[in-house]
Formats: sequence, structure tokens, C-alpha cells
Amino acid sequence: MEKVFPPFEEDGRYVYGLALILERVSFTSLGIGGKPVRMIISGDLCAIVHDCLPQPYRSAEADSVRAWVMDHHRVLDEASKVFDCVVPVSFDTIVCAQGELSSDHVILKWLQEEQESLTCMMRRFKNKNEYVVQLFCATDVLENKIAFENKYLLKLKQDIDLKSPGVAYMYKQKLDKAIKDEVLIEINKFSDYFYNKVLSCCSEIVIEKPKKTDASSKMILNLSCMVDNDKIDGLGNFLDEIKLYDSFSVRFTGPWPLYSFVGDISGISRSISSNYVE
Repeated sequence: MEKVFPPFEEDGRYVYGLALILERVSFTSLGIGGKPVRMIISGDLCAIVHDCLPQPYRSAEADSVRAWVMDHHRVLDEASKVFDCVVPVSFDTIVCAQGELSSDHVILKWLQEEQESLTCMMRRFKNKNEYVVQLFCATDVLENKIAFENKYLLKLKQDIDLKSPGVAYMYKQKLDKAIKDEVLIEINKFSDYFYNKVLSCCSEIVIEKPKKTDASSKMILNLSCMVDNDKIDGLGNFLDEIKLYDSFSVRFTGPWPLYSFVGDISGISRSISSNYVE
């Protein structure tokens, strides 16, 4: 029997995410702007959506955009407590009707066509969350530590005090370069150790570009980590050990939806736009 979908004046579908259904469940919530959230189900898969106009969410008010994004994440968080696995979809992904196909039918057709690949992805994601791990180095602290602990550098510094001003200047340049070289060696060595320890606690890691920070602290590693729920305590315990190092520190956030590991599932829709404040 052909599935019959109720007529909606709002023929766009805002998509929050996709879910794996291994047992009979229902899910409702209030989404962006208080819109009722519902499921579009195909076999063991469903899309989590609300009905909307076929146009992007835009606002000149930063607070409005932040509220929408928070609502998006809240719905995903609520869904993760109901479904066996939830795959997040980017904020402001909207599916429109295509020809004679309603937007519900477009999503249903896509779920059917991509059932195998989506099911594999969801089984890969099951019982896992994303965490962000960022490693920082207080370069000034590390430089001072190296300068006072390295015998070669201490000898070079003593030699400077015995030289004439012109020669001392050249020796000072040599000392500064030697310290920076040793700092780089120490950072690379510690980064390798840190990365491998984090990797041992993770199912997968995406290495992100380090972000710019203030002059006193440099971000060395920026990692998006897929972590099994059974291994998160082990990761947290290792990160706590970094507090013992004067020169290095860690920022640890999560759990988050697995955005960094979803890849391109944009085939679900022609996303009208991503929302930016103008």
C-alpha cells in the first residue's frame, strides 16, 4: 500500500539528523522556533525533521542565530537519549519538494537509496560521541625551562658574559636560535607522545588545524576524537596527568554529536544555505 503523507502548507523539511531504530520507539520534541519535531521513517532508519518554509533561517541578530543553533543541538541531544544511534546533520539543512515528490517523499526516497551506507555509518557510530582535545604550550615557560636545564645552553650563556659587546651580540643570537630549536624538538616529542596516548583511547581521530591563541600560549594540537562510551574515563584520566607539566595544558570539551566524522551526506538535500549573521 502506498504511504500517504498529510498535506502541509510548509513544504520544506528542516533536518536535524538521522537515527537508527532497532526497536519500536517514538520521538517528539519542540525544535527551532518551537516547531514540533517528528520522524520520517524508512525501515530501520529515520530522519528527524520539522516542517518549515523552503527558505533558510536568517537573522541580523546574533542572539537569534545562537538560539537556533542551540535548539538544533538540543534536539540532537534529546534524540540521542531515545535512539540507538544519531547522525547529526548540519544546521540549516532544508529539504524541498522536487517535481511531483513532496519533501517527505524526497527524504523517504533518499533513506531507501542510501540505506546500506547509512546503516553502516550508524553501526560505526553506535555508543560513541565526539570530544575535542586541544593541547597548548606555554612557550615562554618552556623556553625558560630549557635555558636553565640544558648544559650546552647554560655554557653558551656564560660565554656571552665574557665577550665584548659586538661578539656577545652574535653569541646572543646563537643562543636564542639554539633555545628555539630545542623548544621545537621538545614540542614535537611531547606532541607525538600526547597524540599516541589520545589515539589509544579513541576509535578515530580527525586532526584539525590549530587555532590562533594569545602570545603566552600556543595551540599545538587540535583533535576531534570519536570515543567509545566505555573508554572516555581512560581518556579523561590521561588528560588529567597533563596538569603535572608546567609547560603544557589541555582543553577538553564534549560530548558532542559526531559532526567531524559524518563526511558528506549532503545528498539528503540541496541545502539552501548555512546561516550567517549579516
